[in-house]
Amino acid sequence: MKTYSFEGASDDLFEWGVENSDGLHNRDEIGCYQKKDGINCSVILRSKSEGECRIFGVYSVCGEGVWGFGVAQTAEDKPLPEWSVSIEQSEETKYSVLLSIDCPDDTKLVVDEEEEG
Repeated sequence: MKTYSFEGASDDLFEWGVENSDGLHNRDEIGCYQKKDGINCSVILRSKSEGECRIFGVYSVCGEGVWGFGVAQTAEDKPLPEWSVSIEQSEETKYSVLLSIDCPDDTKLVVDEEEEG
């Protein structure tokens, strides 16, 4: 089992982390200032064994200067995997929620479909 977490920082950083069952932890960030369609950034969590979902982050939700995060299907014919999802206030960034998702060990984070090959 892995746990992926997502939160925003500043007005242009989509931050993510992953912790696996061995306690190993990795964090990274994606610069996303002024992305298209009002969504600052999105990534896909993909498991060969259980499916996939899209995680999206939006800064300045309703003009309030805060980060919001959510989960969506990647396509109409692809149902959401049955993974545990939680949202709480970020302890590190008071203007962001922290979205956490428990998923199988084979889950990979895909930043851009074109990078997948």
